[in-house]
Amino acid sequence: MNHLQAIRTRHSVRTFQARPLEPEPRRALAQAVERCTRGPFGTAVRLVLCELGETERRASQALWTYGVIRNASTFLAGAVVPSPIAAVDYGHCVERFILEATKLGLGTCWLRRETARRSGTRCAPPTSRCARCAPRLRRPRPPGPGSGGSSPAASRSPSS
Repeated sequence: MNHLQAIRTRHSVRTFQARPLEPEPRRALAQAVERCTRGPFGTAVRLVLCELGETERRASQALWTYGVIRNASTFLAGAVVPSPIAAVDYGHCVERFILEATKLGLGTCWLRRETARRSGTRCAPPTSRCARCAPRLRRPRPPGPGSGGSSPAASRSPSS
């Protein structure tokens, strides 16, 4: 799958299979993180691939996913130093990552939670802003009873 096909294929997934991410996709995603350390306008971007344990996953479900994401335990966190163009550089790097995940057959959902260092978070240096819980990554759960019907990909028309 090329980037254009990934763009057309990608859709938000909010319910995931409750199992760890396989080693091969995890390696490919780690390489994608390593490849994007600066955005197209030169802002340094820090991305970290994170895996939550069962207890952390349960605790984070309502707090970091607003209660709408189910069974996600792998996610991407990132930080950038504030500047007029930082959000564009950050978004570019995360979108590249999202497309790589889509190419691997993983479902993703963008979530954004922005915090400043002064708010007590320890995820970033004092001068940076931290967008936590960016895309959640997992294999989408197959449609079935209680899933609300067909999958988003099956219900979308090619023009959407």
